[in-house]
Amino acid sequence: MDLSLERTLELLQSRERSVMMDNTAGDTGVDHQWIKLEKSEMVNFAKSNDNMADMRASGWTLDPDNFASEQRYPGLYCGEYGPTEVVLSLAESPLKLFFFFMPKSFWRNVATETDRYFVQNLTSRVDRMINNQKTPGKKSKSGFYIAKPESLI
Repeated sequence: MDLSLERTLELLQSRERSVMMDNTAGDTGVDHQWIKLEKSEMVNFAKSNDNMADMRASGWTLDPDNFASEQRYPGLYCGEYGPTEVVLSLAESPLKLFFFFMPKSFWRNVATETDRYFVQNLTSRVDRMINNQKTPGKKSKSGFYIAKPESLI
């Protein structure tokens, strides 16, 4: 048996770190006490058709520590709304709108990585160019002899 699968089964049987997700029975008619899985263990859990069928049937609840049960945003719809003047001025060009909404930090990162890639590959590109120019047996323009028509007869 796969070691990670054994670990998943061990965790499923363990009650130490269990979190009750839902008291309703799934398709199998069995109440489940789900446990918290590490990220590496989630893949094996998701590979089981039985686990996925039970989760579809019984559903799941969100962890209240990470997801508030009721999200209210006071004042969300107060004041002006709609596109700003800047966005309207760029609306004729989809490309301008794209660049407007992309964060500047992203473009700085693209420029930095592009420069880094250029520097990393510069030596190999120059070497290839030199090899293409200095192929053994290849004649250059200076190696050709310009013959006069009289000398050919």
